Amino acid sequence: MSWPDDDAREDRGAGFGARLWARLIDPINLAVPPVIGIFCLIRSWHLIADIPYWLIAVLMVSALVVNSLSVALWGDGVTGWRLHIRVAIEMVVIAVIIYGIGWGAILAIGFVFGAVDVMRSAGSAAARPAIVWTLLCIALGQGAIAIGAAPTLIHKPLVDSLSALDAMGAVFTILVLQWFAAARESSEGRFEALVHEASDIIVVADTEGRLTYVSPAFERILGSSAGEFRFRSAAEMMHPDDLTNMRGRAPEIRGSDRHGMKAEIRLQHADGSWRWFEAKVSNHLENPKVRGIVGNLHDITERKRAEEALRDAHERFRSAFENAPIGMIMADLDGGITRANPAFGRILGRDAVDVCGQNIDSFTHPDDRELSKDEADRLVSSDSDGYRLEKRYLHADGHDVWVSINVSCVRDEDGHPL
Repeated sequence: MSWPDDDAREDRGAGFGARLWARLIDPINLAVPPVIGIFCLIRSWHLIADIPYWLIAVLMVSALVVNSLSVALWGDGVTGWRLHIRVAIEMVVIAVIIYGIGWGAILAIGFVFGAVDVMRSAGSAAARPAIVWTLLCIALGQGAIAIGAAPTLIHKPLVDSLSALDAMGAVFTILVLQWFAAARESSEGRFEALVHEASDIIVVADTEGRLTYVSPAFERILGSSAGEFRFRSAAEMMHPDDLTNMRGRAPEIRGSDRHGMKAEIRLQHADGSWRWFEAKVSNHLENPKVRGIVGNLHDITERKRAEEALRDAHERFRSAFENAPIGMIMADLDGGITRANPAFGRILGRDAVDVCGQNIDSFTHPDDRELSKDEADRLVSSDSDGYRLEKRYLHADGHDVWVSINVSCVRDEDGHPL
């Protein structure tokens, strides 16, 4: 499995200014100033055409500006005629430089670099137009040499023979790159197909916490487009309390193996609400195919709501049970008291805590025990909802206490007593 190389592409939803800035600070463009210096140095050794130093700088800077503007104008991942224009600009800029310094097709490797630059974002689809424009630029460059419009350090007819060989080498190399790109796209396509309908969110973050990959389930579950959060910190959508907890567990995350570290966190939905996730976080920074912290997020919002509703119901029952003005108990099928409220304890003149764990028969008048047992057995063996009975309890000080009791049986879904 291969993850998308998001470091090599920008968010397509970003504006022109953001795309232009991202392109200007791309490592490829950052190499331009040192290259200008190198060209000027070898110019002093007469290893390139005898052109002014300022022209070298103008050629390189112009190439940088034109190329950056073309990327910023349409963004990465262009298709159709825009892709052909994007490739054409890249290759023409390269041709102007290599033919301008006098080396011509000898530096056809520059066209390969140009193809790689476009294929980083457009994929294997850029290979064919890259080949076409490479051959066209070489043909035009050789024509310029023939009419004296372009300088050359290699004399005829060698310059023409070498240009043919260099063109063949560049085309072959681009074809090999196309094969690798197509294989990668096939792998990524299978991966995307697998995760597209997955119910869980899969994210990859770098060492700074920026999201470099977000699966399609992100938008389906959180209501925000994946592109909106790519290259933004995961902390922006995490609940402050959970963020503090996760920061405290950072060493545990970095030290986690493939089994990962588990936690329950809240992420903010586009509507402002919070959704609960069971997160499994594992460190894949050393994996060259991932190079990030991988998080698998399973939505447990409904489970959390059910748990909260159950807690609320339990609390309401506890409050009603404990504060009821009438005596209430819960007992098992053998008559053992598992729970008693204070009102029942007052009926018996005892503490409710002391009543728990004892059998109801121990508090029942001896003459009423058989009747109570018969009614209880009938309730358990039939589908009756309950019964009502008047009986006597024994008070702690020895006197009888007449009570009217209502007894019901708690059953499971199949009607069996619990």
